[in-house]
Amino acid sequence: MTLTLKDSLGATDVRDLTFGSGDRYQYAIPAVDVYGKRWIEYTVTAGDGSQLTTLGPVRIALDDSPVDPVRLNVADGQFVNAQTPLVGTTDGDPGALRVGIDGEPVGETVPSLERAPKFAIDATSTDSFFRNGIKLGDNVLKIFDEGYYDRIVTVDADVPVEEVVRGEKLTLGVYAGTKAWPEPNLDENNDDFTMMNPRLALPDGRVLRPTTCAGAGEGKELVERACPADAAERIALSDANLVYILFTFTLPDDAFDSVSTTWDTTAVADGEHVITASEGDRTATRTVIVDNTAPRIESTVTDGSQYRGDFTIDASVTDEGSGFKSVSATLDEQDITLPLQTSSLTLTPGDHTAVITASDRVGNISTSTVSFSTADEKPHTTLISPDDGAKIDADQVDLVASPGSNVDDRLELCFAEGYRFVPTDAQVHVASGTTTDSRSTERDDARALSADELARITRMDGIEVAETSGTALPYQLFTVDVPANAKDGSDVRVAWEGSANADAKVLLYVQTAKGDWNEVDRYVTTAGAPTSFTLDAQVPVTGNAEDGKVTFLVQHSEGWAATGRSGRDSQTTPYSPGATPRDQYDFTLAWESDTQYYNSNEGKRAGTGGTDAWYRHQVNINRFLIDRRDELNLQYVAHTGDIVDNQDQDYQWRNADDAYRMLDEAGLPYGVLAGNHDVGHFEGNYGPYSSYFGEKRFAQNPWYGGSYKDNRGHFDLVSADGVDLLMLYMGWPDPNDTASNSEDIAWMNSVIRQYPERKVMINLHEFMLTTGGLGPFPQRIYDEVVAPNSNVIAVGSGHYHDAYTRLDEFDDDGDGVADRTVTSMLFDYQALPEGGQGYLRLLHFDNEKGRIIVRTYSPSLDDFDSDEASLNSPAGMQEFEIPYAAGGIKPVQKTLSTDSFRADVLTANEIGCVQDVVSGEKTSVTWKDLTSGAAPAQASARARLAAAAPAKRGWYVRTTGPYGGVEYTEVRTFTATGASTGPTDPGEGGNTPGGGNGGTGPGQGGNAGGGGGQGNGRPDATRPGDLATTGGSALWPIGLAAGALLAVTVGGILLHRGRRDA
Repeated sequence: MTLTLKDSLGATDVRDLTFGSGDRYQYAIPAVDVYGKRWIEYTVTAGDGSQLTTLGPVRIALDDSPVDPVRLNVADGQFVNAQTPLVGTTDGDPGALRVGIDGEPVGETVPSLERAPKFAIDATSTDSFFRNGIKLGDNVLKIFDEGYYDRIVTVDADVPVEEVVRGEKLTLGVYAGTKAWPEPNLDENNDDFTMMNPRLALPDGRVLRPTTCAGAGEGKELVERACPADAAERIALSDANLVYILFTFTLPDDAFDSVSTTWDTTAVADGEHVITASEGDRTATRTVIVDNTAPRIESTVTDGSQYRGDFTIDASVTDEGSGFKSVSATLDEQDITLPLQTSSLTLTPGDHTAVITASDRVGNISTSTVSFSTADEKPHTTLISPDDGAKIDADQVDLVASPGSNVDDRLELCFAEGYRFVPTDAQVHVASGTTTDSRSTERDDARALSADELARITRMDGIEVAETSGTALPYQLFTVDVPANAKDGSDVRVAWEGSANADAKVLLYVQTAKGDWNEVDRYVTTAGAPTSFTLDAQVPVTGNAEDGKVTFLVQHSEGWAATGRSGRDSQTTPYSPGATPRDQYDFTLAWESDTQYYNSNEGKRAGTGGTDAWYRHQVNINRFLIDRRDELNLQYVAHTGDIVDNQDQDYQWRNADDAYRMLDEAGLPYGVLAGNHDVGHFEGNYGPYSSYFGEKRFAQNPWYGGSYKDNRGHFDLVSADGVDLLMLYMGWPDPNDTASNSEDIAWMNSVIRQYPERKVMINLHEFMLTTGGLGPFPQRIYDEVVAPNSNVIAVGSGHYHDAYTRLDEFDDDGDGVADRTVTSMLFDYQALPEGGQGYLRLLHFDNEKGRIIVRTYSPSLDDFDSDEASLNSPAGMQEFEIPYAAGGIKPVQKTLSTDSFRADVLTANEIGCVQDVVSGEKTSVTWKDLTSGAAPAQASARARLAAAAPAKRGWYVRTTGPYGGVEYTEVRTFTATGASTGPTDPGEGGNTPGGGNGGTGPGQGGNAGGGGGQGNGRPDATRPGDLATTGGSALWPIGLAAGALLAVTVGGILLHRGRRDA
């Protein structure tokens, strides 16, 4: 079958069609090959050897709009701004063409093409992710990095029209790229591919062929060479022979049918302007609109204002020109989304800056910067009386406090009942222990503290109770009994004071009523921070109390701590004669990469009945890690991607699923990421990967720190023998998607900055090239993640078939001296026979000598270090050591020490509230009936005495400002005896207390608060009918008139007070 193509310029092209899929013959015309054409005709001729059938010609209109003899590159109503190119075109004499603005001719024009020409080639056999390119000098016009393999693909690029000059030749280059950039590099591998049909399509529809050609191999001089004789001639590019080729075109003068000028629109007023192009009596006129005015921004926040309570940061953006396009904003240099609902309670008190940026459709940008402040809404209150620990010889007391406000607000003070407990109180239960899982809610093995230990943590005095471990995570539990009378709305407030080792993180949790831990405070002792500190929190009883108790956990570290499976002195049988002796290291990490060919080995899974000769390597690796786990003290396994070869072949995922389920069932911690094969290369299809290795597979593991986009990225927290590691993973990035790549990097940085106490090992599929170079995304990882984070110590990657190690020094503190050396390791043996022959990496951590011993071993072959020449040049890339000092690894004994603990129960049992209190003004409420369980008046004296036993009471003040700022004071306690030294009602006599021998007479009355003096009666000095007293006073009604005061006290305790009946 033959296809004949004819275009509006008369060019003819004949193609022989081959039978394709779907019982169809088809041919796609590249867009560049119809550029500038008005129409195209096709004719199809089919024959069976004896007869011919013809279809056509069939004409297809490509552009049937009328062509003006004189035309402009701008349209009526088009918005223009800044430096705007104006191009006038004629089908007559361009030399007579004139361009004018608002009736005035422009000063100077230059010959020009009407539009940009297009350079194109047809390429095949490119490999994925090699960044091949089309360049104009050093300007990269196009990157083509997709794997074309056996397809022929047209690649085209626009040539900037201003770079095309009449009378000058135009030279464009095609470059075989490295994985980093389209340029020759003696240290890197450039792509090998084939190209054909270099051409330059002009805007008038003509297609030019190069008139001269030149090329060069890597490291060689540029040499002129013959240009291809026809469009079908193939040109092979490769490192040594032809790493780039230059094509030079000679443009005919008559192609320059236009003149151009650059109009500085900033020199004229915004609004309509008339552009003309004239040639003789023919004129094209267009009215354009100049818009150099940026959008106007009106913020809801007023510059210089102070805001209180809830308010909204938003902006209205108007643009009277081309129209509003986008708006963005920051608050205190952090990105925000408008509108932002916020509050003076949410923002820190003081000054703030909001920056709002808006752009219009032609690129004008305006910025509005608004400075404002928020008030300090938190009041502060001083408790005045009674003093803490006071004794109140009465059944009521005045509680006095004085509030304060930084903004002189009138405040509400609510006096309420509170309790203060310390570890020696029966209401506090303290236990201590270690765990391997920081998130575990099962702490049944915790050891209850002894009475002596409890006494040592009752007050802050530097006398501590410590929990220490070199392998596990110390913690301390504090359970507080909530008094039964605490109403709904009550809170528990705790304050823990203590210390930890340097470079540690300590967290305070409360256990919710559902049983999980909710973080309420944290502290890190990194970067020279003090190792003594305070953790505190206030939580509601509701939602956190279980059986009337609220439990707090002070936990050293997050994540999972490995339990030692063997020690340096353990008697083990080496798995291989060349194995590193067990007494030379403490624990081991393992590393797998690029197992795709093992898992693509079809075998029985695809129903072929074939063998699983390659898949056995995957099984052998994982079986070795499980079987030798104890001997190696293996604590973690990392996989850096390309789990399978073809992401759309489910059997490959099932192969991998079976192999890694072995690790799941053994409880061996591991982490994986997706390589390019796992996501279909440029497809970026994470679906199958998520189905088999998404977050749900790992989320329940104690070492799993968190997920990004369903395990596209994730991190694991692993501690082993005093070394705290953060294993950070990021899967295959979206190619050439800067925004997505930036999001990936931002997540990585956010994780690293949450864990300054841990050393970070980054795992990527692609990082280093085989010579140590970096591609575009890896370079961003290096610049934006590795360099600025001082706790990053290593980067592991695969993707490229080789072994290589690179060292980079970083001066983290800026003193001119390197503080950190990051070790980057490339490990990918997939190019060996059978997809890699089962090699894996073992990283032995040696705490005694301060080193990581890196070994490369194949369980399938029982062999260390492949003999493959490429893996041994340069030497030392399969087996080497990493000094602990390079990354600042310092094994530590984890210590968590408590100096003091206090729990306050802030009940909702209000004693009284006072409104509208002026800042600095004393206010009070009276707390009555302080002694609980008072006996009825008719009870016996003995019963009334028992009921009036001294009562310990606690109180606090909750102060609330008008905009919701709240402060809770400390809890003060006092003891109320219920006794009084006299009546509370005014007396009717003098101030002289009554005397008496043996308590024979009453006092003589007194003013309020006065009363009879104590007698010196004794039990044996009574008369019949007298009230016996012990060490106290007695008043009884002898000769008292009706209505006279009657008061009875024993031992300073008031038993009865009243008036005598008539």
